[in-house]
Amino acid sequence: MTTYRAPLALMLGTFAMFGCWQQIDEGASAGVVSVNVNPKDGLGAKFPAMTTTPAIGKTAADNGDPTTFADSGCAKDEFDTQTALNLYCQNCHLGGSNGNFQGVNDIMSLVNKAASSKYPAGTKFIVPGDPANSLIFKRITALEMPPPSSDVESQLPHPTISDMSVLEQWIMCLGSAPAPTAASDGGTN
Repeated sequence: MTTYRAPLALMLGTFAMFGCWQQIDEGASAGVVSVNVNPKDGLGAKFPAMTTTPAIGKTAADNGDPTTFADSGCAKDEFDTQTALNLYCQNCHLGGSNGNFQGVNDIMSLVNKAASSKYPAGTKFIVPGDPANSLIFKRITALEMPPPSSDVESQLPHPTISDMSVLEQWIMCLGSAPAPTAASDGGTN
């Protein structure tokens, strides 16, 4: 009979514990008053929830309110990518003397642009829809850019993981963007 005492006590203790939790849970909603809520404002919550998605902000005021808006998520990614390149790359590459990287202040000019002869033929700064073959993305995620310094106190800051993720997403967006339409020559079909 002693072999059954431990499992029996464990089983009774488990039931007692769950019973207490049930009593606590049942008492949790005591005193909550139902509020008539317009279904458009939420699903009957005590505090109505916003059900519309706010516009995608590009920049924010000091209080956090957006000051300008992006047309789409891809436009927001483009804006954030340009902001990151301005912050991390512009000081060295704006003049264009480093690595044939002219155009850091206009990222669209880097799309399908061939890299310098230092890299294999066909290497491009940004390949639409293909971050893995985009030189900028590869060098930034490998922490090659900005380059490390031998002076520990004068290290250049690297883009954050978030910056790298936005760059990757923007490159992916470029691959799904509609192709530009051919200019009409004004002739007949």
